[in-house]
Amino acid sequence: MACFSDLSKECDMEGCRNHDFLPYKCEYCKLIFCEFHRNAEEHLCSKLKDMELNTVVLCEYCGIVLPDKKEDIQNHLIYKCLYKKKKKSILMCNKRDCKKVLNGINNYICKKCRKSFCLPHRYSDVHNCIKSDEEKSFFKKYFFFF
Repeated sequence: MACFSDLSKECDMEGCRNHDFLPYKCEYCKLIFCEFHRNAEEHLCSKLKDMELNTVVLCEYCGIVLPDKKEDIQNHLIYKCLYKKKKKSILMCNKRDCKKVLNGINNYICKKCRKSFCLPHRYSDVHNCIKSDEEKSFFKKYFFFF
């Protein structure tokens, strides 16, 4: 019958005497480590320092893949990034002296002039409604009395 110590492997980290039944093999130095020293940074892997890590960063604005160097990322964001900040146009009431900002709740589009107004100015006699040019041209085209 096999002894349990034959099935487990001892951690190769200097000073660590842990035995693991499921040991981890480092992908860089190929040594065996316990769960506490399984990452290359945790066991100070000598091969990791020699290898150049090819890590990349995805630009969160335009989606371009960049090398993970701080200077390259800053240079991209300052000069090369294709992302343009869109200015949000603020919709305001079209009544001459009204400064109300319109949103989905207080916005009314007049059926005659097709302009946006706040609720107090939604009536055509209040905002001095003038029919749109499209409507005028329609009547001029089909009716001669305009």
